[in-house]
Formats: sequence, structure tokens, C-alpha cells
Amino acid sequence: MGWPETHQHLPAAQWITRTLRGRPCKVEANTLVAQVSAVSAGLGLGVLPHFMARASGLQCLQPEIGADQTLWLVMHSDLAGSRRVRVLADHLIALFADHQDRLAMP
Repeated sequence: MGWPETHQHLPAAQWITRTLRGRPCKVEANTLVAQVSAVSAGLGLGVLPHFMARASGLQCLQPEIGADQTLWLVMHSDLAGSRRVRVLADHLIALFADHQDRLAMP
């Protein structure tokens, strides 16, 4: 499973390109959900977040490949003072904190 050209900035896509030495993947998908579905259906191997792979019953073949993806929560400065935006941001921050063990490498 590979990523289309528009997603080559992603660490997983760059790892695939390096590993395959520039050879194209036979199957590409532009979402992780589609990639998990394709790998689950037996269409090939994929570079997937471990928590998504585990939830789909997939087995990790190589746990550390150096393709970590940083997530950022950003908001426009004009919205930073909005109570609704702040409540949502605080909820998302708490959600990630609550699931830190599940999101961490096993």
C-alpha cells in the first residue's frame, strides 16, 4: 500500500519510497482508513499507525521504522478566545491524554 503523489510529504510515504527505492506501489490510497481496509482485505502490506492496525486485527511486522507523524492542534488567533473553540480544543487535548497508552508503541 502506498500513498499518491499528493501525500509524499508524509513520513510513511517517504519511508515507502526509500524502501522500494522509488519503485511504484501497485495499490495507492489517500486515507489511512482505506489503507487499513485494503491491507485487511489482503491487497498487500502497509505502513499504518499501530493502534489502527491492532484494532483491525493486523499484525506488526516491523515496529520501529522511523516514520512517526507529529500531530498539531492549531487554531486561528482570532478564534483562540472563543469559548466554543477552547472547549473543543481542551476536549481533544484531554482525549489524546486519556488514550496516551493506547496511542503509544506497544
